[in-house]
Amino acid sequence: MTLPASYEETFRRFDREGGRWLATWNWAAFVFGVFWYLYRGVWVKALIYFAVIFIVSAITGGIATIPLWIVVGVLANYDLYLLKRKGTQLWDGGGVAPNAVPGVTSPAFSAPSPSSAMARLTALDNARTQGVISDAEYADKRQQLELDAERERKLGALEDMRRAGILSPVEYEAKKRDIMFESYQTAAPQPAGISLNK
Repeated sequence: MTLPASYEETFRRFDREGGRWLATWNWAAFVFGVFWYLYRGVWVKALIYFAVIFIVSAITGGIATIPLWIVVGVLANYDLYLLKRKGTQLWDGGGVAPNAVPGVTSPAFSAPSPSSAMARLTALDNARTQGVISDAEYADKRQQLELDAERERKLGALEDMRRAGILSPVEYEAKKRDIMFESYQTAAPQPAGISLNK
């Protein structure tokens, strides 16, 4: 089923945030609820949301029904994005994008933006120039930040391949694990006689 262009623009917003959730609104999902989910092929979440709405409405005597429908309207675009772009019917743990909801501070555990290593390298260079850190501290920190920047570059290229449909979700996750393993193997000091090679 072909999606309207408005969905593609919304999906690009999620892509720009590294696949993390942003607050968006979907009138059709708000009005039609779980039927919209079934129509769009997001049947697992349709069943989950139906069960939650049914149980909570039964417990509250129907008072909580409208707020739950609002939640469905807010989550629908991201749920469809996860199915169409990431190939999952459930949640993928991508996190919440910085400033996902205007005026609400993002949690501290959200993933860094793709350019964060480069920004940290610039800040480190400025700190050295201004005499805030010693040359030895600078060398240690710069090496780690260069490794971080390289990892982010590789992960960005991998994400582009996944979005272009070159990699299946399984291939993407395997290659992502390899990149992360490689970066941690390079960054972590190894005791003599111990190898982390596969």
